[in-house]
Amino acid sequence: MSARDDLATLVEPTTSHDRTPAQCAMDDRDWLFEGAWPFPPRWHFVDGVRLHYIDEGSHNPNAVVLLHGNATWSFLYRKVISDLSKAGLRVVALDQLGFGRSDKPHRVKEYSLARHCFFLESLLDDLALDSVTLVTHDWGGPVAFSWAIQNPDRLRSLVLLNTFVHSPHYSKSNFIGPILLKGAHRGLHRIINSGQVKTNLEEHVLKAYFAPHPSWDSRAGILAFDRVHSSRKSSINTKVMKNICNDLGVLSNKPTEIVWGLEDSLLPIGMLDQLRNVFPGAGVRTLKGVGHLVPEFAPSEVTRTVLELHEGHGPS
Repeated sequence: MSARDDLATLVEPTTSHDRTPAQCAMDDRDWLFEGAWPFPPRWHFVDGVRLHYIDEGSHNPNAVVLLHGNATWSFLYRKVISDLSKAGLRVVALDQLGFGRSDKPHRVKEYSLARHCFFLESLLDDLALDSVTLVTHDWGGPVAFSWAIQNPDRLRSLVLLNTFVHSPHYSKSNFIGPILLKGAHRGLHRIINSGQVKTNLEEHVLKAYFAPHPSWDSRAGILAFDRVHSSRKSSINTKVMKNICNDLGVLSNKPTEIVWGLEDSLLPIGMLDQLRNVFPGAGVRTLKGVGHLVPEFAPSEVTRTVLELHEGHGPS
C-alpha cells in the first residue's frame, strides 16, 4: 500500500462547520500577543476537525509554505511571514492538528503521521497551489516530504531547518512520557532551550508559545509526535515513515537549501549528515550560536535563504 493510499483511508469530508464549545473557547482568547501575531485566522475543515492556517501576501498559485514541528506552531515563523509577504511573496503557514489554533483532540490515537500528512495535502489541494517552496522545521520535515513525494511537479524548492529524514531517537515514550510531556509540558520547555546560546525571549513571546496548550488534555498531539519513533514495526506511523524515507530520492534534484543551528541539543549533527546524503546538491548554511528553533533565533537567515532560492529557481 502506498503512502497516498494509507492517507486516503483516514479522511472523510466534513459537512458541518459549526464551532464546538472548545473551538469557541479557543477563539475567545487573545491571539495578538501584543501585536506579535497580527495575521487574521483562516480555517480548513476536514475529517471532523478544524485546522488553522494563515495566507498572507500576493494571492497566486505560487506560494511559500511554512510547516512547524513539535511542540511549536506557526508563531515560530512570524518574522519570516512578515518579511516574505512584504517582499511580495504569498506565504501560507499551517498549524498542524494539536498545535496553535487548530483543534486538539484529547486522545493520542487521533494523531498519526499519516493523518498529519493528509491534512497538509488537503489544505494545499484546497488552495490549488501549483509552485510551492516548502520550508520545514522539526517534524514538519517528514510531513512536508510526504506531500512533496506525492506532488513533485508542484514542488518548486525546499528549505530545511533542523529537521530530519529518519525519526530521531531523542527520548523514550514510556510511562513517564505523559507526565513529562503532558503534565510538565517538558516538550516545549526543552525545545525553547535546546542548546540556544542566548534565549532572552520576551514575556509575550513565551506566552505565545505556551498559549495553545494550557492543559493536560490539550497536549496529546505533543505526546503523539514524541511516540512516532518508538511505534511498532506494524503501525501506520512506521509504515508511513518508511515510505517517506524510501521515496525521498524523487526529490533529490529539487533546488534545496539546508539551514542548521549548530547548537541544537535535540537533533544530533548526524541528522544534518542524513539530509546532505539525501540532498547531495543542497546548499548548507550552519549557524553558530543558534539552537533548534532556527526561525525564532535566525529569522533573517531563513528569509534570505527563501528569497535567494525563490529568485534563482523555478517559474516566477
